[in-house]
Amino acid sequence: MRNSRQIGLLVTSAAIPALVLIVLACTHGAGSSQAQQNGMHNCPQAGKWAISIWDGPDGTETGEALATCGAGIVDFAYYLDPETNGWLGYFDGRPELTNLLTLDNMQGIIAHGAMAPPPPTPTPEPTPSPLESSMHNCPQAGKWAISMWGGADGTETGEALATCGEGTVDSAYYLDPETNGWLGYFQGRPEITNLLTLDNVQGIIAHGAAGVPPSTATPTPASTPAPTPTPTPHATPTSQATATPEATPTPEPTATPGADFTRIIFLHHSTGANLIEQGEVRQRLTGLGYEFYDHGYNADGLTLADGTPAGRDFDVPGDNTDPDGLAVIFAQPLHDPPDNTFSHLMEYDVIAFKSCFPASNIQSGEQLADYESYYLSIRSRMDQYPNKIFIVITPPPEIPAETDAQAAARARAFSNWLASNEYVSGHPNVFTFNFFDLLADPSTNMLRANYQTGGDAHPNALANQTIGPLFADFIDQSVSTYTGG
Repeated sequence: MRNSRQIGLLVTSAAIPALVLIVLACTHGAGSSQAQQNGMHNCPQAGKWAISIWDGPDGTETGEALATCGAGIVDFAYYLDPETNGWLGYFDGRPELTNLLTLDNMQGIIAHGAMAPPPPTPTPEPTPSPLESSMHNCPQAGKWAISMWGGADGTETGEALATCGEGTVDSAYYLDPETNGWLGYFQGRPEITNLLTLDNVQGIIAHGAAGVPPSTATPTPASTPAPTPTPTPHATPTSQATATPEATPTPEPTATPGADFTRIIFLHHSTGANLIEQGEVRQRLTGLGYEFYDHGYNADGLTLADGTPAGRDFDVPGDNTDPDGLAVIFAQPLHDPPDNTFSHLMEYDVIAFKSCFPASNIQSGEQLADYESYYLSIRSRMDQYPNKIFIVITPPPEIPAETDAQAAARARAFSNWLASNEYVSGHPNVFTFNFFDLLADPSTNMLRANYQTGGDAHPNALANQTIGPLFADFIDQSVSTYTGG
């Protein structure tokens, strides 16, 4: 992998795209990443993500363009609107969900390879279309865009990005299409930059520096028009929610001076509901001066600080709060007024969230790596909001009838990792409550016998009465730690 030195600030090789970038197939190997003139450049590998570039006529139907990768090779794809920073999506065989209808020449998209695509028909190694030496589709100030370098292979990243205008781009990311690991460029920060060069027709996700004078910006070359966003709602269809790229980049806000961090929201399912009720979490936090809100299944919706139903919900995509579902939520754009789950959560000062016990049935090392990648992308998004406190809650353990020793050991490793310095150190507004550790028998890594009732994997009243006060106190201590109180 080119420029493969790993940096702690970047998502590592286990990650699925949070801020997604690619390399053109003709410069980075053949195989499933095919490319050709009047075709897609850097088609994704099976089960992986890539930023692919359409090289062909403006207004080409998205399905027709993606079919140049091979029939059935790409199962879904997303386009990041550079003006709204909302997503448009294409879903193979699902026209009723698709709102990314056409692609323009040199438009970059985030494409996902079908898990078991048919064998591609071999094609000659292509030559990319000749381009001017400049970045195409440079980002607007304070926003993200899928940009593409049109110039010589091996151009220094800073030099390439400077063609957008001096200081116009402050950061950019590239995703290795083979490992799905991250490389990043940070203007003026060579010590944490490991995206050192760009090749011709390489796609990156670039962020526009806020407050750059318009006169310094170089327009996208007229020879390759920037894609015109389709005026279609950009909400991700809930039935395809788990396919969304893992984090939509957003500008980092300024920390709120003197924030009191009194409004708490807890996103959960039934185990969380029992913890709140039987563990008297709301009462304890209210007594400490907080307003505690919680949201369960969509059907249950939001519960207000006084314990009454709000009569509305946050439209959690697919009602999914497993690690992949949480990653989808944290990938959503921040909108005001709120129109998606992430935007609703961000109305509060302290955001706590958890998966339920099925997430602890981790069947393989690959699944464990996927879980870690989801939470790395979530952490990247949390880092962007220093005026919020985030409470990560490890999933509760399974019961013996629903798991085995190997899966339970992986669940223990996952919870330990989330609670470790490796995950939280250097991220001062992120705290981990190790719910798993408090519930699990150390000898089996499964729910303690005295916390079980029959064959129910939900922790019982004794567990919730024991742990509820600890959870409330942990939130209070986290706020005090972050605010210096």
